[in-house]
Amino acid sequence: MARLGRNRYGKAGVRLVKVDRSTARHELRDLTIAIALEGDFVEAHVTGDNARILPTDTMKNSVYGLALDHLTGSIEDFAIFLTGHFMKAAPITSARVNIQEHAWRRIDVNGQEHDHSFMRAGGEARTTRVVASAAGVRVYSGIRDLNLLKTTGSGFVGYIKDSFTTLPETTDRIFATSLNAEWSYAEGQHDYDALWGTARGAIEETFAQQHSLSV
Repeated sequence: MARLGRNRYGKAGVRLVKVDRSTARHELRDLTIAIALEGDFVEAHVTGDNARILPTDTMKNSVYGLALDHLTGSIEDFAIFLTGHFMKAAPITSARVNIQEHAWRRIDVNGQEHDHSFMRAGGEARTTRVVASAAGVRVYSGIRDLNLLKTTGSGFVGYIKDSFTTLPETTDRIFATSLNAEWSYAEGQHDYDALWGTARGAIEETFAQQHSLSV
């Protein structure tokens, strides 16, 4: 006898670009969003009864519609709002929203930031993951594809050597890496933008200042 275990479904790869033109200095937000809902979907799988299913197309359209008024601050706050919306919109036990925010910087023209022209700031992305259920809301933030390099302050000695080893020991080398990181928050209200900036700054400072004896 087969039994369906815990399962979820959702919509991934929702691309959202929001431009605020309410002032002469336009603001640009560029997000990729994934939604996953978990609950009792046995009948949908077994008998084809979709009475408990919120269409994934509706999830996508909900993101677009709700972003108009509610994507005004941090991606964490927007993800929290979205999980609350989906918990009410469907008979589910938990909702998960993952967001990546892709960085754009303003183009510099004659030493001044341009009001409405932007350049993609590499592949780096700010991330959040919010999970809502009857037990509460858990919020995680992070960063993906942060490319770091220092031209000294790194070494590598004392490692295992055998007949296949060709790498020479060194106490001074270039160190480059692509970093992904994630951290969680205690319950309560937070200034997520400020805290994310603090965490990113700590990553950069540690990389720059710590002499790396082993990656």
